[in-house]
Amino acid sequence: MDNHVHLAHNVHLGKGCILTAAVTIAGSVNVGEYCIFAGHVGVAPHITIGAHSTLAAKTGVTKSLSGGKIYAGMPAREIREQHKRDALYSEVMKIKKTIKEFREVTKTHRKQRTISKSVSCTGVGLHTGVESTITFKPAPDNYGIQFSRTDIKGSPEIRADIEHVVDISRGTTIGQNGVKIHTVEHALAAVSGLRIDNVLIELTAKEAPVMDGSAKDFVDALQSVNFIEQKKDRHVLNISKPVVYSDSKKEIDIHVVPADSFRVTFLVEYPLPALGTQYEAIYNMEEDFARDVAPARTFCFLSEVEQLREKGLIKGGSLSNAVVILDRRIKNGEINHLRKLFGIQDKVIQGQNGILNGKLLRFHNEPVRHKTLDLIGDLALLGISIKGHVTAARSGHASNVEFVKMIRKEYKEQL
Repeated sequence: MDNHVHLAHNVHLGKGCILTAAVTIAGSVNVGEYCIFAGHVGVAPHITIGAHSTLAAKTGVTKSLSGGKIYAGMPAREIREQHKRDALYSEVMKIKKTIKEFREVTKTHRKQRTISKSVSCTGVGLHTGVESTITFKPAPDNYGIQFSRTDIKGSPEIRADIEHVVDISRGTTIGQNGVKIHTVEHALAAVSGLRIDNVLIELTAKEAPVMDGSAKDFVDALQSVNFIEQKKDRHVLNISKPVVYSDSKKEIDIHVVPADSFRVTFLVEYPLPALGTQYEAIYNMEEDFARDVAPARTFCFLSEVEQLREKGLIKGGSLSNAVVILDRRIKNGEINHLRKLFGIQDKVIQGQNGILNGKLLRFHNEPVRHKTLDLIGDLALLGISIKGHVTAARSGHASNVEFVKMIRKEYKEQL
């Protein structure tokens, strides 16, 4: 068993099994004898893996596998005999590439960095419905990430800090001295995912614009300008011992363990055909974030819509900025209501893919990728980059925030 292997409750491993680095196995999994797990394999709960199975690197297992075969991909699929040699060679080349990229990242990002000039995006707030322009501005060494409300006299600034979180109702809100900024997680994820250390984020209203429901527009804007290396060294929290958050009633678990870079692994489970069990892993944040995480859009369930409205939320929600998962059938009498609610001009249909109006997903596992996006944004509230592997199962903003508080408490002398 190699470094950073995570085994949940009731996991049975047969004799002679080999588990390499960063393998994550959820609860109630039965693994036959002499199985080989390459690096960064993820296994969903209640799975049986037959004896003499080989799982290639970054394989995601979402259903039981028969023994004596080689599997790869997410979800795991059998690699036929004639492709085994090519697949193994490909895995070796991927490992070499990952090592090279990690060395390059380590070498070039020892200094803090900011952006070369200001960039802006305009849209409406998801929950408040107000029109808002967000502007990312260069900032000096050791400035960190701070927000500013330019619609308020004096443009008060609020540091992106876990102690400033004042609300977690379907998003993360920070506030200080009576001034609030709603739904900061996507902007924070964009900045953190691109490894930007110092930036001022100005807003013309009380909520960041939702754009298309993802962080893609923010990332595109930030990548349209140059990143400037600064004089001071980057501040990095080196995780030397695990921190564990667990909520047994809600079956939520979040762990961080030592690793040679910042990595995130996320698992979700929903009893719906459109979702099911989903898994996502990010191993090279700067290489993978913009392509694999930033475009993932926010989602909600149809049964939640009225409840969210009653709470004064999703005033700016529409099918252009959210994916609505159908967890129940649409009633005949509510079609006109849904059209008005989501600004639908055409027909309202119950999509065969389990999504309102059959909206196509950008990734087969887009929901868990968006959960990963939110987690990265909430982790940025620690105020320092993490060198460690974060593994989350079924977490949301509330648990993310509590987890960050636990990290701060555990490592308070280093922060």
